[in-house]
Amino acid sequence: MHLKSEGMGNRKIAKHFNGMGHKTHTGKVFTHNSIQFIIKRNQERMKNLEMINQEEKLVYGKIKVNF
Repeated sequence: MHLKSEGMGNRKIAKHFNGMGHKTHTGKVFTHNSIQFIIKRNQERMKNLEMINQEEKLVYGKIKVNF
């Protein structure tokens, strides 16, 4: 995410990781698609964490029940 925020594209990030000798969790080289998937999953995780950490505000209205 740091490299993406600096303006690097997915292909450049993949090339950077491959140049450093990093491999994916399956032992393959990085591609622009693998970088795109990693970024997408990270954004989904961050969104889910935000939802978990939000306090729920319960709002009660004036309810009248007649029997």
